[in-house]
Amino acid sequence: MRNLSSVWRSLALAMIVVASTTAQAAFRPLPSPTPETPGVALDLNTLGLTGTVLATLDSPFVDNAVPTPFAQGTLRSLVVDRGGGLLDVYYQLVNTSPPPPDLVSEFYRLKTIGGFDPSLLLSVAQTNSLSGLVAGAGSGFVAGNYVTGGALQPASTADRDVGTIGSVGFDFPFQRPAFIGDANNVQAGESSSFLVVRTNASQFGSVRVSISGAATSFANSFAVTTAIPEPGTCVLLASSLLPLASLVARRRKS
Repeated sequence: MRNLSSVWRSLALAMIVVASTTAQAAFRPLPSPTPETPGVALDLNTLGLTGTVLATLDSPFVDNAVPTPFAQGTLRSLVVDRGGGLLDVYYQLVNTSPPPPDLVSEFYRLKTIGGFDPSLLLSVAQTNSLSGLVAGAGSGFVAGNYVTGGALQPASTADRDVGTIGSVGFDFPFQRPAFIGDANNVQAGESSSFLVVRTNASQFGSVRVSISGAATSFANSFAVTTAIPEPGTCVLLASSLLPLASLVARRRKS
């Protein structure tokens, strides 16, 4: 008969495995290319993510409607080192439009204009909590400055639009066609959930983002630039260099 301590250890291990599986289940692989329709469905449940914030950016924007803009907002972005130098990019869309009934002031989509090389391995998720993030030196991150909680508007799908190489997009409506008038859009005064792009990259740069509503808006944000090689790639590279190293050693010895 197994003693009680070994039983508890087994139970604890099982709970850790289940918790890890549950957390990972919220991330969905995002192959390249993935068309906008139907895209990759995002889980509606939220999860707490951890990491060190390396950089933050708030980019206000106004749509390009002429003569009068329909909507305005702020795109909030974070670059997070989740460990081992691997980066996650967070986006939150905040609709700061005034809500008069005669104006259409909602957003149904955001999309980076490039910024993510098709060779990158990406997965996507969303969360309504930043409690697991800590501020890196000089990042400017203050968790209390962000809108969090259950009132955030979740996205429905993500994609790597075949029409724009290197893009990552998020749609909010849960039915197609997805345009103005859907209750799931980010309405005036609302904020989206934090839309997370998990990458195998180690460096980041800047990118332009288009925001779709009754008209189109543009904001500045972050994207990643350099992928860390997979472990198997490193082993293969090392093994391919062994004959060269051996030859150099023999020549030096002679």
